[in-house]
Amino acid sequence: MFAAHTRGRSFSYAEEPFYGSRNLFFIKSNRVDLKFLTALLNSKLFYFYMHERLKHNGDLLQIDKNQFMKIPLYVPKNTSEFDAIVDAIIHKKKAGEDTKELEDKIDAMIYDLYNLTQEEKELIEKSVIQ
Repeated sequence: MFAAHTRGRSFSYAEEPFYGSRNLFFIKSNRVDLKFLTALLNSKLFYFYMHERLKHNGDLLQIDKNQFMKIPLYVPKNTSEFDAIVDAIIHKKKAGEDTKELEDKIDAMIYDLYNLTQEEKELIEKSVIQ
């Protein structure tokens, strides 16, 4: 069994091969679009979920495979809108540009995907560490 510790939302998408020199999860899937999964896992909703449900080691979240596999995923049939935004975020980050507006757009799309009420959205917005 393995575990990773993370502060904040730290999920990345990469197409090029690289060597991970620390404790990392590598996710490969033929069932779920990986850009969509990156958007979902970096969303405020999923950070809120992980913060409430996963083990903590001080102010770090401890993510192990068993806990990670229990995360409730809803994957829409068409993820192209998410993919386009993830591509734009990757492009802007490489250029050193701010991505907050795009990240907020993904958060809103994730809230809609999970049919959250305004009250639930406000709770998450107040609770999530930026």
